[in-house]
Amino acid sequence: MFIKSIFCTTKKHSYHWHNGIVLFRVIKGVIKVRVRAEDSYLKKDDIIIFNVGEIHQIESITEENIVSLTYIDALYCEKVIDNFDQIVFYCNSSKNGELHECKYNKLREYIDKLIINQNTDNNAYELLSYLTENFDYITCGIELKKFSKKICQRNTQLYKSVMLSDGEYKEYSLKEVASYIGVNYSYLRQDIVERYGHGYKWLKHIIMVENATKMILSTNIGITYIGEYCGFSDPKYMIKYFKKFFNCTPSEFRKLYKDNYIGECSIENLPVDRVNIFKIGEC
Repeated sequence: MFIKSIFCTTKKHSYHWHNGIVLFRVIKGVIKVRVRAEDSYLKKDDIIIFNVGEIHQIESITEENIVSLTYIDALYCEKVIDNFDQIVFYCNSSKNGELHECKYNKLREYIDKLIINQNTDNNAYELLSYLTENFDYITCGIELKKFSKKICQRNTQLYKSVMLSDGEYKEYSLKEVASYIGVNYSYLRQDIVERYGHGYKWLKHIIMVENATKMILSTNIGITYIGEYCGFSDPKYMIKYFKKFFNCTPSEFRKLYKDNYIGECSIENLPVDRVNIFKIGEC
């Protein structure tokens, strides 16, 4: 199924990922979500998006909760959105919802419309188009403001050729990247921090750690080989970043979570008529 929306209650879902995007909205209660080593506490009407293949963990803080989950398969996204593999959604209203209230209210309207109209292709396309224009991390950054065409092209190329595991220049240092694109090194270093809230090394290594995490959870392949495969030149560097992002070593992470990355999940589906959705005001 390409598109699916459900209302449910949840207690805990250990580290996992999806082959599609998931729009996660809290209807009632407080939910703790951990994505890429950062914790967020989502309350009523808060929304977060889990990108394709993005590692995340969910845990209820309150005894009672209701959440809505809208899943859109990656194949459908790739079909209707050009270069979808070069898009990363940055959407977390618990972090920046007050700064972008109108954008998030509009997004809630699109989500509600998709659910009410039973996930029609037209509604899904409208939602994806709105997300691409307003919430793409690569072309809008943490300020969710579209960069100039030139900057969008530059940063998309950097993501494609440097950040991704199959990127042509994934081994490049930032100085080499600056030379490659013809930009002053100091300027590029500061520009990345200002646009994305993190430095070059953090952005690069969180992707490497995420790729390693998937292999650690879904295979029995040795940790050293996984580190090499995911781009770490020395096992100690993967250990360093695992401790930074997960407060444990890769081996400890496997022991803690491998048997639970699909399981350790408590979700109860709820019929729509048991859920009260309040209208969102216009901005």
